Amino acid sequence: MLVLVFYPANLSTHSVYSASKAAVRSFARCWSVDLKDRKIRVNVVSPGLTKTPLALQVSGGSEEAWQSRAKIYSDIVPLSRVGQPDEIAKPVVFLASDDSLYITGIELFVDGGQSTQKRLSPQASWNQNGITITGCSNGSNGSSLYKFNQPLGISITDNDILYIADKMNHRVVVIHLDSTKETFSIGSGDGFKPVQFSIPHDIFIFNTSLYVLEQGSHKRVQKMLLNGSDPITVPSVTGLISPTYLYIDINGSIYVSDIYYHSVFVFRSNSTNGSIVAGTGVKGSTNETLDSPYGIYVNNVGTIYIADRYNNRIMKWLAGELSGVRVAGNEIAGNSSTQLNSPTYIIVDENDYMYISEAFSARVTRWAPNSTCGTCIVGCSGNYGSAPSQLERPHSLAFDSNGSLYVSDYGNHRVQKFQLLNSPVPYNQPKIDYNTTWDQCGITFANKCILPTRPHGIFIDSNDSIYIANYEKDRILILSKEGNILERRLIVKLFRYTSLFVTLNGDIYFENGNESGRIEKFTSNSTNSDFVTKFSGHCYSLFVDIRNTLYCSIPWEHRVVKILLDRDIKTSITTAGTKSDGSGSHQLDDPWGIFVDIHFNLYVADTSNNRIQLFRPGELNGTTVAGNNIPNNLILNRPTDVILDTDGYLYIADNDNHRIIQVRNDTFHCVVGCTGKSGSASNELNKTYGLRFDSSGNLYVVDEFNSRIQKFSVSHNSCGTPTTTNSTSESTTTISTPESTTTTSTPESITTISTSESTTTNSTPESTTTTSTPESTTTTSTSESTTTVSTSESTTTISTPRSTTTISTAKFTSSISTSESTTTYLPETSEYNHSTSLLFVAPLCENSTNIGINCNVSGTICDMGNPCLNDGNCSNIKNNQDYDCLCQPDFNGKQCQFDQRLCKENTCFNNGICDTILDSTFNCTCALGYEGVCRPLLLGYSCECLKGSYYGEHCEITTRRIIIYQIVSKSFAYIAILAMISVAIFIIVMDILKYGFGIDLTRREVEQIRREKQAKKRKQVTQRLIYVNAIP
Repeated sequence: MLVLVFYPANLSTHSVYSASKAAVRSFARCWSVDLKDRKIRVNVVSPGLTKTPLALQVSGGSEEAWQSRAKIYSDIVPLSRVGQPDEIAKPVVFLASDDSLYITGIELFVDGGQSTQKRLSPQASWNQNGITITGCSNGSNGSSLYKFNQPLGISITDNDILYIADKMNHRVVVIHLDSTKETFSIGSGDGFKPVQFSIPHDIFIFNTSLYVLEQGSHKRVQKMLLNGSDPITVPSVTGLISPTYLYIDINGSIYVSDIYYHSVFVFRSNSTNGSIVAGTGVKGSTNETLDSPYGIYVNNVGTIYIADRYNNRIMKWLAGELSGVRVAGNEIAGNSSTQLNSPTYIIVDENDYMYISEAFSARVTRWAPNSTCGTCIVGCSGNYGSAPSQLERPHSLAFDSNGSLYVSDYGNHRVQKFQLLNSPVPYNQPKIDYNTTWDQCGITFANKCILPTRPHGIFIDSNDSIYIANYEKDRILILSKEGNILERRLIVKLFRYTSLFVTLNGDIYFENGNESGRIEKFTSNSTNSDFVTKFSGHCYSLFVDIRNTLYCSIPWEHRVVKILLDRDIKTSITTAGTKSDGSGSHQLDDPWGIFVDIHFNLYVADTSNNRIQLFRPGELNGTTVAGNNIPNNLILNRPTDVILDTDGYLYIADNDNHRIIQVRNDTFHCVVGCTGKSGSASNELNKTYGLRFDSSGNLYVVDEFNSRIQKFSVSHNSCGTPTTTNSTSESTTTISTPESTTTTSTPESITTISTSESTTTNSTPESTTTTSTPESTTTTSTSESTTTVSTSESTTTISTPRSTTTISTAKFTSSISTSESTTTYLPETSEYNHSTSLLFVAPLCENSTNIGINCNVSGTICDMGNPCLNDGNCSNIKNNQDYDCLCQPDFNGKQCQFDQRLCKENTCFNNGICDTILDSTFNCTCALGYEGVCRPLLLGYSCECLKGSYYGEHCEITTRRIIIYQIVSKSFAYIAILAMISVAIFIIVMDILKYGFGIDLTRREVEQIRREKQAKKRKQVTQRLIYVNAIP
């Protein structure tokens, strides 16, 4: 078998590119004929929809031209992205195998595969209280459009349209999650017609088609458009007894689990019947058998994950294997972290984390790769029920584009949505207490020595590395948080107003200064930038959200646009504003800085409208959240940037007012630059262009006209609740050493702070508060109540007129009593009185990083979150506010989540053994009976040319012999063409003379020829002459 893998490298024009592909195609066909007697097959693999610099160039040289060309291809082939090297190698290996003995002389276009694996953070968490999307929240069933009777399979499209298989109502219900479009149903009840369903058990969306699996009397799979029109029965899916769930892989093959056969079947698109790919047809608990398989999942390399329901486990079946491997559950039903209890569905994300629904535990758990235990993520109460935090026999799972989790709550006849709570972000969003202030005198972090005349672009990542764009010197500088270490310098042409954005994996996005709207990125540790996309105008601000969507604000077009970075066809989508300026809620005027939170709310600094606009997901009408007297008469003057802290409070660069404004709910106040004028002093700013937080909450402000970046540190005397009281008239202040007293007072209040067995008292006209150490007593009283909190064998009493609660431990006691102003002492005890507990007082641990009743549980990020994956070693940094992962070789990323190993699980097929060679390529040692193709990395290559015909690095130079053959063959072709043309002209001229002018130059010759022919045809006559009267 000879497989020609054709890659047209360095072919500079479209004609050469096309001619080269045609030549290879012709060679393949000719050789397949010439070599067939020797039983050698010849096939060629050529690139189809594969985006390369060459493909971009031959498409016209622009991203728009490529998108147009790619759109044509995408309409032809059922694919949505460029193929990965392993995916491209897969058909090549197939063509070289004995399975393709019947294939020769063909050309295979490799267009890549469609990834169905979701991208989720390993640290993601979801709200424990679900929202009922459809159905009755109290768990009752029904047959109306908004009620269900045993909902089972669910599926969500890329644009967040939810499809639900309503089992006993014999229909599929369609709900638009992010729009106001009305809900509708597909199916007209139980029956045999194409528009009818008999117990629809599962659904699946593949490309632009909806597939419905029926478990009732039909045992069939119906395929239709997403609106339910043009239904047909898939003819190849036959022979099933009790089909339960289905899955369609990237090749269009349909996998169906059958609980009667205890097996999983596959129905390939080029086959007329199915075959078993997992299970033996007999119930069992071995690695070769299954017991009532339910949900199935197939990844991009053909590995099958199966919810083996009554074996209480998840089985992983590699492609082509006869047995599986248990990857979750210990095969004993239970509710512990190591057990599964009747698993019904499974989803596997890009990091190989498994999300499993358990019917009898009424929960959803997440299992890390190679882990022996899982973590409950929703339904963690341990009980069945219809409360928002409870489930009853959950079955199918699905994720929307925001990462929110949807569960078909089978027993409660509803679908529950659990909102995604957190996602890791590459920038800093510190927790800012209400009373936090910043030093009014800033420190110059960077000045003209490293900044351009008017600095603009700045970014601070979660490690506090600071990225600065210097467009005058064409470089991006990466500095340490102290500013004294240059970590990295990148040389590139920059747009004057480009912003910078750095993703979690270290990619640095910016606008190239050579072309308007051209966005490029530096990947981690790279010195060469890669093209990303091209927008229609200059981007004054860039932002990448947690879905890997890139946003760009274009002031000249008065709009904000976005593209999906994970898609090959990067179509620009307007997400805010129009192409005309205005002050309406749907309009913008010179939008500048942008910020997208983890809930995908877009905040825009609408500069010329002097406001901050909020655009919620899917909405084109914005809401003014700051400016134009909102809130509380706030007036902004050309704001150019906006960021948010953890609580969602705004921080605004009020450019022409030379200040930073904080907006909290319905209030605002100036943070820094509050002098009311511009200037260059340490407490003044001149055109506040941008701002960023570091991990400690310090503010870095781009002071544009002062050509500097100012750092404003969190003030040391602002640590949450106030520690002193400012007073006016009749005040006294005393500061003392040990056994002394410091007092600040007002006419009716006294505040005392002291050391060494001192007392602090804060009182109002009818209240007193006292704190003392050691063995001290603290009392707070109002009118008819007394509260005491003390340490070291102390007693705590909280009293109200009508309640009593007591909690006691070995070290503390609390009491709530009904009597007026009563204090109760309880002796030491090691047991809790839970019967009347309303108050819990946590013990104070000597080690601030420990938690728990006995202070014996580590509360560090590394111990609580285990953020480092793939055996990475975790270290707590920044006073336990952050962590650092020391990754194993060939792993990188913030959490060591990126696997750069050459030899991975499925690098070599059919149990081949992978060996790394010189850290640059690998070799597969195949099992007995298999042959493989060496697949080197795409970092280098060599071309083997046809001997005597071509030579050169890419076989692009033709030998003299072939050139002579070409000339000779063309000469013969030209002569033949001229001869045919001459004959044709002669015939035309003769016909014109004969029929047009009555001149027949060949008439005489034709008549002569006709007479001769007639003479030849005349019969000969024999005459006999008899003489009469002859003389004898």
